[in-house]
Amino acid sequence: MSTALEQLVRGLPLLNIETLPLSDAYGRFLAEDVRCTFALPGCDNSAMDGYTVRTVDCAIGAATLPIAAEARAGDPVGQHAAGTATRIMTGAPVPQGADAVVRLEDTIEHNGRVDFHVDVEPGQNIRRAGEDARPGDLLLAVGRPVRSVDIGACAAAGLSFLPVRRRPRVAVLAGGDELR
Repeated sequence: MSTALEQLVRGLPLLNIETLPLSDAYGRFLAEDVRCTFALPGCDNSAMDGYTVRTVDCAIGAATLPIAAEARAGDPVGQHAAGTATRIMTGAPVPQGADAVVRLEDTIEHNGRVDFHVDVEPGQNIRRAGEDARPGDLLLAVGRPVRSVDIGACAAAGLSFLPVRRRPRVAVLAGGDELR
């Protein structure tokens, strides 16, 4: 049975291409490869809520730094002042000059200062620009059925529409007493 179905499908012509909004592309088959047009994420950002620091400002296992600024998702990239901490939210751009994010759970804030009682390593809790995808990377391959996770990836990559194959229209004509 599967051999007969494969031969039947192989003989069918490809359906026309439609360009649909992401919300309408679910379940359709991609008609073209989908490539990333810019780096994802677009800048170094925080993987969690906490504080950005320069590791040279943190003694091994303990440090107390004044909180000089705050960074939220969607804010422009700021500058990190030496000898300070910047309060940062998940997804916010890491200020230039900072090289680590210390988790909120590993700190104690008091009177405009923050205590760190953990070792801090360069790059800790930072998602690097382009870590998920770089310009030109293949996001989705032609012929793939579009799933909900694919729609999310395309939206993150700035895409609003996808080239997909038109849905087939099928009609069944039945006749005769040999059908059950």
